[in-house]
Amino acid sequence: PPEEVPTAETESRPEVEEAPPETEADEPRPPDRPREPSPPRAEAVEPTFQPHTPKKRTVGTLSNLGVSAMDVAETPIGHYKKEVLQAVERSWHLARRAHGDFATFGSMKVRFSIDRRGRVVRARVLKEDANAIMVDFSLAGIKAAKIPPMPDEIFEAVPDGEMDFDFNIIIY
Repeated sequence: PPEEVPTAETESRPEVEEAPPETEADEPRPPDRPREPSPPRAEAVEPTFQPHTPKKRTVGTLSNLGVSAMDVAETPIGHYKKEVLQAVERSWHLARRAHGDFATFGSMKVRFSIDRRGRVVRARVLKEDANAIMVDFSLAGIKAAKIPPMPDEIFEAVPDGEMDFDFNIIIY
């Protein structure tokens, strides 16, 4: 075979030193295992990242015919949701009966929150296909509901200490 003739490129390359052989003191690392990261340094800086935690909403239905319903489970929070449904349902039906002569067919969707003491806060109509009287007595009935205070275990589990409820209200 022909001998390799040195060129300008090969002549200008620096020689690479070979790595020293491993000693017994060095532990060989498996090739597929990455190096362990160094522990983080403790800093007195308050974290700025706060993950978005959406509130959970409970959806129920109030109607002048049929059975009112809410999706609840056999848990402490499920029992409390049932108590809220029953209190709101009683109060709404009283208000509906008092103004029933003026109400016509219609439907609406209401969202409200309940604080730790069981008070209705921030009640508002999201969607309506009803007359003004139905809207007024429905909101008044929901706000007048005698809802029991929120138990401590539930208060600690809900964000901001409030539970959100959406009710679909239908009058046939």
